[in-house]
Amino acid sequence: AEDLALELDQLGQREEALKHLEIARELRPHDSRILNNLGVAYLRAQQPKRAEELLRAALREDDRDTALRSNNLGM
Repeated sequence: AEDLALELDQLGQREEALKHLEIARELRPHDSRILNNLGVAYLRAQQPKRAEELLRAALREDDRDTALRSNNLGM
């Protein structure tokens, strides 16, 4: 679900990407990479509050991941 979601997001199919990322999150709710990708997808979908919640959750799960920290620098 996650890989398909990232491809859909790249193609500009934001709503479909969000659906697949939400499914991935249901399957692995503590996966920092999924939380991060979902946060970025919500940011691209012009939903900054939801994006911030998910990006912060990703950092709580793994605050050592440099990719996560770079996406969260503005927080």
